[in-house]
Amino acid sequence: MINNPGVVEAPCDVKNLIGVKYLTAEQYWVLNQSQSLLWINGPAGSGKTILMCAKILQLVKFSKDNKVVLFTMQDNCPRTYETVFKNAHVRYRDMDYVTFAPTNLKVLLEEVSRSEETQVLIVNLWDLINVKNMITMLSMITKSFHAFFDDIHIELLNGTDEEYSAFVDKILELSLDRIVWLACDMVQAWIHLETANINNFTNAVTSRISSADMVTLSMNLRNTCDLSAILSVIWERYIQLFGNNLTTVFPKQLPGHFIHGPRTKVHIVDRYDIGIISNVIKEELNKLSDCDGMLTGSNIGIVHDGIDYTDRVFLRLNQIAKEQSSDPQNMISCCRWPFSYSGEWPAVIAVSKILEKHFDIRTSLTKLYLMISRARVYCSIVFYPTKGSEVSFNLLDKLKDHVHIVRHQSTVYLMHK
Repeated sequence: MINNPGVVEAPCDVKNLIGVKYLTAEQYWVLNQSQSLLWINGPAGSGKTILMCAKILQLVKFSKDNKVVLFTMQDNCPRTYETVFKNAHVRYRDMDYVTFAPTNLKVLLEEVSRSEETQVLIVNLWDLINVKNMITMLSMITKSFHAFFDDIHIELLNGTDEEYSAFVDKILELSLDRIVWLACDMVQAWIHLETANINNFTNAVTSRISSADMVTLSMNLRNTCDLSAILSVIWERYIQLFGNNLTTVFPKQLPGHFIHGPRTKVHIVDRYDIGIISNVIKEELNKLSDCDGMLTGSNIGIVHDGIDYTDRVFLRLNQIAKEQSSDPQNMISCCRWPFSYSGEWPAVIAVSKILEKHFDIRTSLTKLYLMISRARVYCSIVFYPTKGSEVSFNLLDKLKDHVHIVRHQSTVYLMHK
């Protein structure tokens, strides 16, 4: 890895406490920036959370008087920080979305500011906040705290131009006398936002925040270069369909290394047939359990693109995950796509419906991008149509040079051909 001219050895704390041995040159440059305000935009796997974690460690290890409030927007994200803070013996408190309320946040901020031991307050706002409420919370942050915001794009849902402007005003105000870092991946926001919203928010940010305080990451170190190439194809499809003027908002994902992995397999199920889908998943799990090194269940994630707990396919996937996990301590993770944010596994099986409408194609692409980007080494994809429809997906033509495509035809379909 160190022979890659785009990669440098990580600082000792990043290696020893975060477990990341190498950074891209652009990550290293960002980590050593001294300005008080930094807005980081980058695709999945470009190291946003790693950099936020490393910068927080820099601050709290430099002085015990440095206090940090960290806002995370995803269910899995706090665990990453908590693990690192425990390794570094950094005292922290947390507030999750179950107990969140503005009054509780204000009390906790006051308690941590007075504490001689606690240096970090983690606030998980998963699925609870919008631009207007975020502005209210920013007003509660006293001068005692540096402020960090991970996956801020999740909270930009359908704000007005006035709210976007007020949000930027508050960020600029906070950064006058403390460190303020914000990280986002606008591609992942596209599943919630119309392009017009993204444009409006981007204009509010770029017109008010200096270009020197904004950085775009592009190099991917999480995924193999093969998976990174697939994600780049999805990016190109985004731009082609919806955003020719948004290439700066949606930075292209480039491989940050030359490490190859197994070729991605794409399974195409021709009809809505839970039996065939189940067999394909079991086949993939059996192959993964037979691979060199014997992946345990906790190394494998099954991610479904549905949002409904009662979806029949998701229920079946969850059942298979439990059946295939012999050790309760090493369960195969099975989750719906909203719960895969900030998660990653060596191997991922992405299960996705194929939808035809213009809006649904955009939604499907965003979910697919998110699910594939969770895999560090291997990813298989299972496409199936909605009930009563057939598979038809132009993206396959774009992916054919990067994946191995296997088609599965149902018995009923063959009988009628």
